[in-house]
Amino acid sequence: MKSNCQLNEQIPGGIIARLGERVSRLSFRVGAIVLGLSLFSLALAPGQVWAAPKYNANETKALKSFDTPRNDPSNNLNWDTSPVYDHAWDGVTWVDVGGGDYRVKEIAIFARELFGNLNLNSLASLTSLDVRFNRLTALDVTNNAALERLDVQRNDLTALDVAKNSALTSLNVFSNQLTALDVSRDVALTNLDVSYNQLTVLDTSHNAALARLVVDGNRLTVLDLSKNTNLTYLSLENNHLTALDVSSNPALKMLGVGDNRLTALDVSNNTALKLLNVDANKLPLSQLYQFMRTAHLCLSSQNGVIPPGLVGHKLSPNKVYDLSSEMEFNGVTTVFSLTFNNIKATNGEEYSLSPTGELVFNQPGLYQITMTNAAIHDQGVFIAKVATVTTEELKVGP
Repeated sequence: MKSNCQLNEQIPGGIIARLGERVSRLSFRVGAIVLGLSLFSLALAPGQVWAAPKYNANETKALKSFDTPRNDPSNNLNWDTSPVYDHAWDGVTWVDVGGGDYRVKEIAIFARELFGNLNLNSLASLTSLDVRFNRLTALDVTNNAALERLDVQRNDLTALDVAKNSALTSLNVFSNQLTALDVSRDVALTNLDVSYNQLTVLDTSHNAALARLVVDGNRLTVLDLSKNTNLTYLSLENNHLTALDVSSNPALKMLGVGDNRLTALDVSNNTALKLLNVDANKLPLSQLYQFMRTAHLCLSSQNGVIPPGLVGHKLSPNKVYDLSSEMEFNGVTTVFSLTFNNIKATNGEEYSLSPTGELVFNQPGLYQITMTNAAIHDQGVFIAKVATVTTEELKVGP
């Protein structure tokens, strides 16, 4: 009779090691289940019999239909479709809706390298869905009327229908490829982030409950905020806005409108403002001074702010530019200093600036204009950088 050691010698050591690992994992899993059952049995009332949760068949089928090599090529979901405990459904939270009937309440499967179309229409009890940081190209939640929170940021969606999700309070579609989004029926929304898509229009007139709105990195030229009176946080940076009315938003604490095309902005009715970013617009220096008079207001950056008449990067020498509105503030004269090609420039030589604010660049080249006003304590310094070229160059240049 062969001994056990002789038998083992006929099996490669690697296989023995893998078998040992599998036995260990199986033993651990069985032990965990037994321990869980033992602890659970202690919580049962006398005479009460424990029964495994009955996961709704239609909902398990819906989840299983997405857990495929096509949608999950890296097998990151790894759902056990015949579980004893709901923790076998990693990222899925179940709820007993009565009679031991368990339905999906929440799904959090972010950053799983998931692809394709996700259809969750059969999950009637779903209240929260987090699928951010994946590669989904389509998402169907048209029958998920109970959905309150939806986060699909950083996917590849080109369209999203939320017209039937009237319970939504939070919607985040940051960094997708949406060209349109209708939220007119999502009247419960308090938080909406549509930043870095390709939107040219956004209608928030039906979203009176909005407290936070982020629309950065789109292509909006106008936005009506007259119905959004509860806004406290508004960020519209990197759009194409030429005008903005925030007079109906007195609760605003943060306003970001950097990298737009604004030539004026009235914040006199926004007395709760704590932070304002107007960097890289076309606002006059005198108006920026008015912003700074607002209590607790902080301008995040002044670099790149160019007064009217100095808009753009290419200007013509020997042309008069009007800076009369920038010459003083609260009776204090603004101090101008210029450099030409990174060397200190002299009034009357490289440029000419009259006491009434008529500015002429006398030579083609790179100018930097620094404007300072002592009435604005230590924050009253603004810088504009412009390049002047000849009239002929302006005609043929890009």
